[in-house]
Amino acid sequence: MLKMKNLIMAFLIIFGLSLIGLMIYTARVDDSLKLESKRYVDETLPHILHSLNKDIFLKYAAPEFIRAVPEEKVEKIFNVYKKLGKYEKYIGSKGKVKTSFSFKKGKLVYAKYTAKAKFSNGDAIIKLTIIKHGDSWFIYAFKIDSKVFNNMKKKE
Repeated sequence: MLKMKNLIMAFLIIFGLSLIGLMIYTARVDDSLKLESKRYVDETLPHILHSLNKDIFLKYAAPEFIRAVPEEKVEKIFNVYKKLGKYEKYIGSKGKVKTSFSFKKGKLVYAKYTAKAKFSNGDAIIKLTIIKHGDSWFIYAFKIDSKVFNNMKKKE
């Protein structure tokens, strides 16, 4: 009976230490992923915003995005985005990285960001989700919001 209690106690200690180790490891991995994902967003968005060209955007798009959204629709969306006028300044981004695991897809790493930019016709807020495949990040979802688009609707 005493041996069983000691065995259970040893198991609980090892289990507890393993959980603590996993939490520390996860926190360190999440910090590096946050830095990596933010760098990707802050380097990629100015390239896309500078031209607001669907072909440049599609170079950064995730395979899932390309399969889900027809190229003609992407072109229509970017034609609307061009109403922002000339790109002037990228202000920066804020976001969070998430990781999940499923037996079907394995480990999934993605991040949701909000960024700000200035254009000649007004300011814009860019919302995007990026996803990591292997060592590379890709844009999984992308949307630009601006008062410029509200003014367009009023004029129509």
